[in-house]
Amino acid sequence: MSFFTRLLLMMISVGLLPVISSGALLYYYQQRSKNNILELHTSLSRLAAGSMVRYMEDITQRLAFTQMVEMFYSTGEKEKVRDVLLDTLNSNRDFLAAAVLDSKGRELMRVASDEYHESGRLDRSADPGFRSSKLSGNIVFGSFESREGPPVSPIYCPLKGGRFLYLTVDFSRFWEGMQSQTIGRTGHVYLADTDGRMFRFPGAEPPAVAPAALKGLFHGLDYKFDTLSAPDGKYAGAFTQVPRSNIVVLTMQRRDEAFRHVRVTTFLLLALLMAVAVAAYYLALYYARLIQEPVSELIEGSERVSAQDFDRPLDQDLAWGEFSGLFAAFNSMQGQMKKYRDMQVDKMLEEKRKLDLLVSLLRDGIILADAGGTPLFMNGIAGELLKSHSSGGEKGAIQRFAASGAEQELVQAKIYGEQKPRYYKPMSEQFRPRNSEPVTLLVLRDVTLEHEIDAMKEEFFNSVAHDLRAPLLGLQGYIRLLGAACKDSQQKAHLEGMRASSRKLFSLVEDILDIAKMESGTLRLEPEEFELSEMVQRSVQTFKPVLDERKIALSVDINGGRPLRLTADQRLLERVLANLLSNAAKFTPDGGAVTIDAHSSDGVMELAVQDNGPGIPEKSRKVIFEKFRQLESGAAPGKGYGLGLSIAMKITELHGGGIRAEEAPGGGARIIVSVPLVTR
Repeated sequence: MSFFTRLLLMMISVGLLPVISSGALLYYYQQRSKNNILELHTSLSRLAAGSMVRYMEDITQRLAFTQMVEMFYSTGEKEKVRDVLLDTLNSNRDFLAAAVLDSKGRELMRVASDEYHESGRLDRSADPGFRSSKLSGNIVFGSFESREGPPVSPIYCPLKGGRFLYLTVDFSRFWEGMQSQTIGRTGHVYLADTDGRMFRFPGAEPPAVAPAALKGLFHGLDYKFDTLSAPDGKYAGAFTQVPRSNIVVLTMQRRDEAFRHVRVTTFLLLALLMAVAVAAYYLALYYARLIQEPVSELIEGSERVSAQDFDRPLDQDLAWGEFSGLFAAFNSMQGQMKKYRDMQVDKMLEEKRKLDLLVSLLRDGIILADAGGTPLFMNGIAGELLKSHSSGGEKGAIQRFAASGAEQELVQAKIYGEQKPRYYKPMSEQFRPRNSEPVTLLVLRDVTLEHEIDAMKEEFFNSVAHDLRAPLLGLQGYIRLLGAACKDSQQKAHLEGMRASSRKLFSLVEDILDIAKMESGTLRLEPEEFELSEMVQRSVQTFKPVLDERKIALSVDINGGRPLRLTADQRLLERVLANLLSNAAKFTPDGGAVTIDAHSSDGVMELAVQDNGPGIPEKSRKVIFEKFRQLESGAAPGKGYGLGLSIAMKITELHGGGIRAEEAPGGGARIIVSVPLVTR
């Protein structure tokens, strides 16, 4: 979306805010006006219902003649009763008929006006109004009925002796006065029963609304309506039910007439709002075009500056008003940035030359690569190293050097112009710059001197160990001779201590010589077929006294109790197991547990020794297999020289297998030895 379009939309949005708010107010006014009209209908329907209630109360007051009926009936003067009833009908034109009923609602006597005819003997026992009057002992108006149009209602008045006075009252004369009230040209007041049937009066035909629709309306929650359908259109109005009757008073008016003023007002306001919206659009279009040119020039100038193009200033002719000062300040800033850029470029070139010279003089290799291993920068030494290890390409060599665990391995390389190979130790670190992809810094530190010193130390240790072996054997022989000839118990204890120390020193010398043989390749395997469980049992018997003394529980599971035979150097593997058991006993606390388990899979045997000691930190799980490396925690000082695991690793590698350290479930260390079932 272009800047002009965004600016135009923004200005149109601002201009339309009052239009939208006015539209909301218009909608509120429209709904409020409709609601007021319906409230007027509600008030009229309630007023008409109140008039009808008062009319019914007036009828109740006109029933004072019932005392005369009771008196004459109790004395048996039935003719006088009939005369009283006839006089009542003649003096009350809205009374159509009168009768005396027994306690079961059956006719005892009846008189009627000339306008009212009803054949047969009256039996009102099933009328709910009669039953209600009988139960309550009060005057009750029964359900309104239609007698060829106008509504009539029965009235039940309890008399003494269990008899009832029954009157049929015509409400048409009362309603003719109410019907003369109109609402506009099409609005009138109507009567209907609760089943939706509308009463018809002479000269006033109600709308032909379906009774089911009216019944559903009467039983709803709202007493107002504005979409009541009839064959001649939709109607609006309200209704009120007359208390203690089945009569509902309705006010109905054609919907188009009821809301005509609302529609006209709404149309005029909408036309005004539309005119305001059109004016806002054209004003926004004019000012957007006026603002677009200087802002577009500013945007283009900013893009040129970001692209390091400081030679073309902003066109001052496009500026107006406050834009003129802004253009002048921008052009001044652009000129200053051009001067600063020229100065900084020279300084950067000078600093780069110094840095390149310094990096080229380093003896260490430095490589900066992206996440995929592609080199971004390297010095000369790093280039020579990559050439020596580029069998898989530069990316492959960088990925190998930066891989996890590569820091424990030395890289050997032949550097151009030097006779001897040099050794490098890789160290890598990954960085995640804020606005770019992650990069890897790989430093190949020159450790040739340290490697040569380590080789000299190894040679010295091997020579010393070899020269100490013969004197130690002689020393052990003389100690045995002295022990055999010595009778003093204290002197024997001293000789026993000397014998133990000489055995420990001799064992250290043997370990150093064995490692030297393994590293030089002079140690040869002597494979033989044997049962693994037998070898394990021999080692367990050796350590059982030590474990029992410290109350360390030992459990053994060799292949689930099934035979497990392998072809390997039994003597060397037994030495591996002894070293592992020795370490487990050393690091397991008193009362702890040591577990030995073994199984085979895919031609490989795995033997594991597990303890519940302090365990091995993850960072030390590879270091512990180096010579003369020991963990500080968990063992008493002076109980080893750090050669046991190194010897175990060398022996397993001679068999074509491996060894690894893991964390035991529940804490502790788990050392796992893997060797082929058949070693050739």
